[in-house]
Amino acid sequence: MPAIISRWEWRVFGESLSLAGAILDGAGSPRVSESEDLYVVSAQGRGNVKIRDGRLEIKELQAVNDSRLEQWLPVLKARFPLGPDEFTRVWSALDPRGRVKSPPDCDLDRFLDDLIEPHPELHTVKVLKKRSSYLIKDALAEIAELTIAGKVTRTICVEDVDPDRVIALVRSLKLDGFRNTNYVSVLRRAIGLEPNPT
Repeated sequence: MPAIISRWEWRVFGESLSLAGAILDGAGSPRVSESEDLYVVSAQGRGNVKIRDGRLEIKELQAVNDSRLEQWLPVLKARFPLGPDEFTRVWSALDPRGRVKSPPDCDLDRFLDDLIEPHPELHTVKVLKKRSSYLIKDALAEIAELTIAGKVTRTICVEDVDPDRVIALVRSLKLDGFRNTNYVSVLRRAIGLEPNPT
C-alpha cells in the first residue's frame, strides 16, 4: 500500500484564468478525466469530505506557510458501508454539534438520507468536473471545468510534496496574483455559509 503523504497546494477559481490555461495547453498532452463528486459541507468543520464512485475521501488542512500555500493530508479513503471507526473519522472532520453513533450498516443511502440530509449544519453539494492534469517540472498542475450547484466555473491547481516546487510553478503560470482558495471555502460560499471575499 502506498504511503499516505501530505501535499502543498495552490488553487485558484474563476473565469479569468486564460493566461495560465494557455500555458498549460502548451505543455503537452494532459491526462483527462471526468467525475461527479458529492461534497459534504459543514457549518463548523473544515475537513474536505467528498464522495466519488461510492468511495468517501477526507483531506484535512495541516498548515499554511509564509507563501500562503496550504498543506493537505488525506486521512481517509473508504468504501461504503462505513465501519464505526471510519464513521467516527467522518463525523470528526465535519464537526457538527450533536454526536451520533454509527448505524450498524452505514451504507451510502443511509449515510446521506438518515444522517446528513436531516442535520441542519450539514449540506451536500454536487460538483461536476472535467479535469486535465499535467506534470510540469515534477509538479502536478491541473485545470478543471466545474459545475458547482448548477453554476459553471474553472479552477487551476498546482500541488506537490515540495512547497518550493509548487510556488515556482505557480509563479511561472502567473497565478501568484490570485487568491489561494480551497474547495471547502468555495463550496461554503456557494451555499451561503461563508461570505465572498472583498
